[in-house]
Formats: sequence, C-alpha cells, structure tokens
Amino acid sequence: MKKTALCAAALSAAMLLCGCATEYPAEAYENHPVSDTLAQYVADNAGDTGSIQFDDAILQQTNLQFFDEETLRSALGDEAERCIGTARRYLYGERTFPQDGGTVSAPIVYVFGIRDDLQFDEDLTTDEDYIDEPPALFAIEYEVSVFDVLSFQFLEQENGTLKLIACSDFAVARVGRTYHDIMGDAERPSENYTLTQFGPYVDDAITPYLAGERIDEDMRLTELTITYGETEIGAVPLSRGRK
Repeated sequence: MKKTALCAAALSAAMLLCGCATEYPAEAYENHPVSDTLAQYVADNAGDTGSIQFDDAILQQTNLQFFDEETLRSALGDEAERCIGTARRYLYGERTFPQDGGTVSAPIVYVFGIRDDLQFDEDLTTDEDYIDEPPALFAIEYEVSVFDVLSFQFLEQENGTLKLIACSDFAVARVGRTYHDIMGDAERPSENYTLTQFGPYVDDAITPYLAGERIDEDMRLTELTITYGETEIGAVPLSRGRK
C-alpha cells in the first residue's frame, strides 16, 4: 500500500474484517462517494483533540445537513436512539426510493464521535521494531489516531414509521511513524500518513435491500489494519470490536 494523504485499505482485507457472516459483492465495498468525501475531510481537518467542524462547503458537497441531537430526534423519532451517544456529531441526509408505484423516504445519518468508542489513540510497534542504520540504532513507534464514522440507514414503513435497515462505517487512521535513536547519536524525521477502510454499503444499503439481497443490520468493521508500505504493523479494534 502506497503512502498517500488518504490510502484506501485493500478490498480483501475489508471483506475479512467486516465481522459479518454474509459475503457481499465487491461493489458493496467500492461504491461510497459520500464517504470518500467525508473521509478525506476527516483526514485533512481532524486536529489533535479529534474535534471536527463541518463547514458549508463540505455540507453542500455531500448534500448533508448538520443536526444536533434535538433535531435528529425530531427527524427520526424513536429510531434516533440508534445513533445518539456521548459527544457525537450528526450529518443527516434524506433520499427517496421507488416502491409500489410511489416513493418511500430513506434517511441516512453519518455519526462522528470525538471520544469513547468512535475516536481514540493507540500506540503500535512492529515485531521488528529496531532498524540498524549506522551510526544509529532506531526504535520505531506508530502513534495511531482513529476516527470510526458510522452510517445509519433507515427506510420508511407502510405506517409512516422508520426502520433501521443497516449500520455500516468507515474508519480513518492518522498515523505518525516516529524514530527513537537508542544511543542518542543521530536524528531521523518522523513520518505522517493516513489510512482509510470502508465497510460494506456504507453509503447505500437501501438499494440492495429493496432488491431482495441479504443485508445484515450491523455491517460495521471490527478492526482496522495498520500498514506501512507492504508491512502490516498491527490492528486496532473499532467500535464494533471494542464492545
């Protein structure tokens, strides 16, 4: 995997790590234009505290609205409890789908957290955590800041209420690769890069659901694999894997 400002994790890894018994088609992991935009925004704008402020430009680009908890409860009714948690931010969108000669509403909520199970930091080291580059011996540490962003997708029922169809997610990791000189003889600059991995149907589980395809209600990734180049450093559990 190349170091870039935003690197998508391998599709095969995403399939293995989704934690679901259901096998989803390749396009389930590949088609996520809204989450692509949000993931890049998180990578570019999340500071050391994990706080993310959404400006008008990103909302217009994704066709989403920023909702506070009260507004979310008004839009979703009792189903809002699925999304609400401590120190969370909510981006809300509403789509319509054809059904039985009419249309049904399908709200989607992207949930960002700035603490607890949705935003956290971990330190990782490789099995070979020393590199010998004369005149210095370096130890390597990876400082990982993870942002697990959930998507809740609902569908309007015949009686006008909403039903949760699926919860998926994408995870962004900001990684700092730090070299520690064992003997104090030399310096080597740290490196920073970003990794992203997407769960299945993170932007649209409604289309396959209405087509009669098998969709699990919880499709969140259980962990995010951290790599450097072709080297696997380790894995950090995400919200589904931390409970």
